[in-house]
Amino acid sequence: MARATIQTALQEDVKKALEENLNLLDPEKHKTARNMTVALIQLLYFQGEILKAQTKIRDDVALLHNKLQPILKYLEEDNSDWRSRNPNYEGG
Repeated sequence: MARATIQTALQEDVKKALEENLNLLDPEKHKTARNMTVALIQLLYFQGEILKAQTKIRDDVALLHNKLQPILKYLEEDNSDWRSRNPNYEGG
C-alpha cells in the first residue's frame, strides 16, 4: 500500500510540473510540445486510474480469500473422514 501511495504522490508531482510547463508554452509557437505535454498529462491520469483499479482488485481478492477460508476449512474437516464413512471404499 505504501508503494501505491508513493507512486500516486510522484504522479501528482509530475502532473503538476507538466501543467506548469504547459502554461509557459506559447500555443502558437510550441504546438508540438503542448500536444505532447497534454498527452503526458492524460497518460498520468489513466495510469492513476489503473492503479486505483489494481488496488481495488487486490483488496477484493484479499476479502474474498478471507471469506473463503472458513468455508474451505469446514469442507476439509467434513471430508477428511469420508473414507471411513463410505462402506464401498476399499482403501488404498
